[in-house]
Amino acid sequence: MSFVDQLRGASVHLWLGAFGSLGLQIFSTGLLFAASVLYARLLGAEGYGIYAYASAWVAVLGIPAGLGTREYLVREVAVSRVSCDWLRLEGVQVWATRTILGAAAVTAVIAALVAWALDGGTLNDKLLTFFLALPLLPLTALTGIRYAVLRGLDKIITAQLPESLLRPITQIALVCVLWILLDNLAPWQVMMAAVCSAAIALFFSNYFLHQAQPATIRPVPNRRNDSMWLRSTVPFMFIAGLYLINSRADIIMLGILRSPQEAGIFAVASYGAGFVSFMLMAVNTAIAPSIARLWRNHELGELQRLITRSARAVAVATLPLAAGLILAGDRFMVLFGPEFVKGADAMALLSLAQFFNAALGSVGLILNMSDNERWTAGGVGIAALLNVTLNALLIPRWGLYGAAVASAISLITWNLLLVYAVRRRTGLRPTFLGI
Repeated sequence: MSFVDQLRGASVHLWLGAFGSLGLQIFSTGLLFAASVLYARLLGAEGYGIYAYASAWVAVLGIPAGLGTREYLVREVAVSRVSCDWLRLEGVQVWATRTILGAAAVTAVIAALVAWALDGGTLNDKLLTFFLALPLLPLTALTGIRYAVLRGLDKIITAQLPESLLRPITQIALVCVLWILLDNLAPWQVMMAAVCSAAIALFFSNYFLHQAQPATIRPVPNRRNDSMWLRSTVPFMFIAGLYLINSRADIIMLGILRSPQEAGIFAVASYGAGFVSFMLMAVNTAIAPSIARLWRNHELGELQRLITRSARAVAVATLPLAAGLILAGDRFMVLFGPEFVKGADAMALLSLAQFFNAALGSVGLILNMSDNERWTAGGVGIAALLNVTLNALLIPRWGLYGAAVASAISLITWNLLLVYAVRRRTGLRPTFLGI
């Protein structure tokens, strides 16, 4: 087979993976949408706000628990697969699993003690929901390792099944059973269902990884370089943390500075705006290993074509979604209940910012897969600082609208900074305008 035929075959495989990933993301987004409507209807704005507040805190606490291993493992596994370095592949997995279990346990214990002390030792719905959410730290982090390794092995669809499909389906089923048995649900009960579904997702991710790994990897002894791997994951941990701060700071600060009800309404508005970026996430999931491989092999022309085509596909698919949420946001929000309609304007602003995010391309991914993750950390760090500052200034005055303004400005800022970083560090043009 000629090189051209191989390249054509790889391209077909890549886009099949992208479209398969897109289909799975669409179905998963529909499931998450149905779940959000169900939970909001069953819990009301205040109860859903407590659930969203605890979930946001657990996501932020997942930063030290996860150690930023997801994107790092995708890159390392992709490179190991190309070079057939199975010793390296096994070693980094063993190290990541062992280290993350310890980090998650320590983080959960410290978080529980701090939360108990700050609440004065009084157990209420808010604190109980938070306590029950803490097991999600190790469960989600360990599933994330399996997800990243499967992506690096080019098992794009299989990697997403546990978290994108099995977990939401299981949680919806468990919540429905609880609703039938108890009739009236509390936020902590929905969180219990979330923890059980996360455990089931981890079980299946382990099974899929066992089936996907090359047979030659299993009997090979480990070759660990713990200090090198730990140093390498620090920038990725920092980046993951900053992304989460940008996406969760508004919900947490609304819960602290205003009320659980406003936090719940904003969580739904932010979730709705997230529909705009799901095409970008689907494409990023598919192309990450290819970006790492093409960059490592210095195939810059092919890499430029890949990111230009993906950015244009994302922009075309994203525009009607953004327009629909901006023009008919109130109809979307009323599905969650009449009290959520007041968040329609906030969702419109966030949707506009998300379209801007999608149109500028996979900027963070390109930097991370080309060994320029420190530039990603710098750009997103500036945006996170701006986000927290603006939230502190605007939320007391404008409530959830202030949170929307802060989030939109920070999202646009980090994308502009990362576009500049991609151009300077790689010479590539990441936006839909392309070459």
